[in-house]
Amino acid sequence: MPGLVGLVDPPRPGVSEAIATCHVAGIRVIMITGDHPRTASALAREIGLAQQPLAVTGDTLRTMSDADLQLLLDEPTCS
Repeated sequence: MPGLVGLVDPPRPGVSEAIATCHVAGIRVIMITGDHPRTASALAREIGLAQQPLAVTGDTLRTMSDADLQLLLDEPTCS
């Protein structure tokens, strides 16, 4: 018998406000998650982390040199 299951894991209460407080204070917030890149990007938009988030997969991260990773982290945010 085929079936379909949907799961929703909403952000915790207060996360959006904490992100906004960090942005106002000049703190750059980086989210690290095991979610699929599209899920992570949607969540980043939902909580106000970034309007055009950049999702880097673990496979990509593993192949990056330390210098390439530093360049990526030094880029201005897209929020």
